[in-house]
Amino acid sequence: MKLYRGHSESVELLYGDQALKALYPEPKEPRSRGTFYQTNSGAGAYIPSRSVDHPIVSAGQGSSARKQKTASSSRAKSEASVVDAEELDDLHGSSYIIRSRTKQISFLVTDATGPSTPSHYSFSPEPNPHTGIIDYMAPLPHSHSQSLSWRKKIGDHLAGGILQLSDASSAHYSLSDFPSGYTLFEHRKGDRYSIKRRDRYLYGSGSVMRFRSPEEFYPHGEWLIRGASSSIPCECKYCSPSSTRRDDRLCLP
Repeated sequence: MKLYRGHSESVELLYGDQALKALYPEPKEPRSRGTFYQTNSGAGAYIPSRSVDHPIVSAGQGSSARKQKTASSSRAKSEASVVDAEELDDLHGSSYIIRSRTKQISFLVTDATGPSTPSHYSFSPEPNPHTGIIDYMAPLPHSHSQSLSWRKKIGDHLAGGILQLSDASSAHYSLSDFPSGYTLFEHRKGDRYSIKRRDRYLYGSGSVMRFRSPEEFYPHGEWLIRGASSSIPCECKYCSPSSTRRDDRLCLP
């Protein structure tokens, strides 16, 4: 293979491998680790690998990608700092978590042994075809006003009582949710024209059929906060044999 190269006054004749190297020169070693990007105009830019998001972009796109990555990294660090701060402010016990920022208490233990479904009750809102009476149970969603009310009362009681939180007198605490396996139901009774009566009951305990008010659940909730240990008996009126208010009608065998 022959190749002529040079200026008008001098011409150099190259043969074989020299001609091939002149046509296809070997790329120079990069000065540092990275990727070479070429713009549409033919200009090039060498970008270090650590600031590259995509393997094939133009020099202008590479600059934009670096800015986006830097912004994303800053946001991620900021969010992580907020999460870390919140976690540091939380109080963790073996049987509970207290979210100091949201003023919420979460149970980590439960005495529920199965589905919290009331037995011997209808779940159909349809009136009895013979009597026209409406009598059924309806589970209340987490966002229902009565669920919120129950959880606020129980949370405030636990915060100012057994947990003795320093800000319990000025802040209002709430349960993030009832213990696992517990569900608040509403017993609705009336006729085909309207609901005449609504009563709320908390179901789920493995030893108590139901709790008829937040106040009834207070001592049982304290027992759960302590860890629901068999060595420390629950002092609610359904569980404690020594309770002067013991009610055996709702104690499960």
